[in-house]
Amino acid sequence: MPPSNASDREMQGWYRAGSETEPLRVRLSLEHRALSLHSLAGALVARWSLARLENRRIPYWGRNWPIGDHDLPAQTLTAENDKDYAVIQSTAPGLRSLRSRTWRQFLLWPDAHGNLKAGPAFLWAMLLVALAIAGWLLLPF
Repeated sequence: MPPSNASDREMQGWYRAGSETEPLRVRLSLEHRALSLHSLAGALVARWSLARLENRRIPYWGRNWPIGDHDLPAQTLTAENDKDYAVIQSTAPGLRSLRSRTWRQFLLWPDAHGNLKAGPAFLWAMLLVALAIAGWLLLPF
């Protein structure tokens, strides 16, 4: 039988206590205005306030959503799919919407393209130049 609501479905992710630590597979649950992270064996690993959750970065092409507690910058949880992230995001006011990834893809943000930092800006500049030339050629003087 399917879960009665979205928060009843089992959510999982990867937790890192710091940049030097190995990722740990965790189960996620929303309880008492907090996001609880439990190991697969059931031990509580971390509990973060929903009010202090923030995006660590916005994914561009993948489905992984790195998030964390604002007060604990070294700790990171990676939600592996949009469905789990959407359940968490719907209760956490500080998390960005799923559409933020689409807007970043559309606008070609520079840090989405590795070493080609000037590439997207160049494309937008060329588009503006083409529009200016077209406007100059089409408008009678």
